[in-house]
Amino acid sequence: MKGRKRKNPSTTCVGVSSRTRARKAVSAGNEPARETPVVSLSVDSESDDMSAVSSKVINSVLVPTVGEEIMLARIIDEEREYHCEGSTSDTWNHWLNVKHMKIFWKELYELDVAARVFEKKKDKEKVTFLEDSSSKSGLESLKALEEKILGAMSEGFSGLKSVVEAKLGDMDVRMMRRLRKTRKTVSLARKRMWSRVGKTIRMVRKKTMRRVKKRKTKNLKKTKKTVTLLRKAKNTWRNQMKKIFC
Repeated sequence: MKGRKRKNPSTTCVGVSSRTRARKAVSAGNEPARETPVVSLSVDSESDDMSAVSSKVINSVLVPTVGEEIMLARIIDEEREYHCEGSTSDTWNHWLNVKHMKIFWKELYELDVAARVFEKKKDKEKVTFLEDSSSKSGLESLKALEEKILGAMSEGFSGLKSVVEAKLGDMDVRMMRRLRKTRKTVSLARKRMWSRVGKTIRMVRKKTMRRVKKRKTKNLKKTKKTVTLLRKAKNTWRNQMKKIFC
């Protein structure tokens, strides 16, 4: 029977004991106690060295220093309550946080406004221009330029007017020609239409007259037949009466 392989007891017991001791020391807030040398049952000494080194590293990381303890004490300590009812700080707090009022520093505002005021500039001297020979020549040149512009404008407008009138005359002539053509076409269309209407009316009349004549002839034939039959009946009746009375 082959048995199960047993684990090395030295590696397991030493590692677990060092870690648990370090955690307990950190939770209690005290420095960890120095480890007592543990005699391993195995021949290997490397496992003991590794467990000791690992425990030292864990302790150096987890255990706080003196400076860290002071800093933690400052952070964790609660501030003392400060009752300031009726003091100036209480009024300031009420105005700013409750009423949401704004601060207005009058003295600082006045100083700022005084610093922003600029010096007024001196009024400019009124300049009077005297009419000299140069100004007269400038006015004459302006008048001449104005006359030239007006003349060019009048010539241009007159030319435009003549061109527009000519084009309007051509348009009138074209429109009159088109109107005449349309009138002629309309009159021809009317004549053709009435001629077609007259032809249709004549055809209808002829057909109706033929029908009437046919009906008349048929009726006449019928009436003639009835007359002859009546005459024959009358003659036969007379003959029979003569025979009876004679």
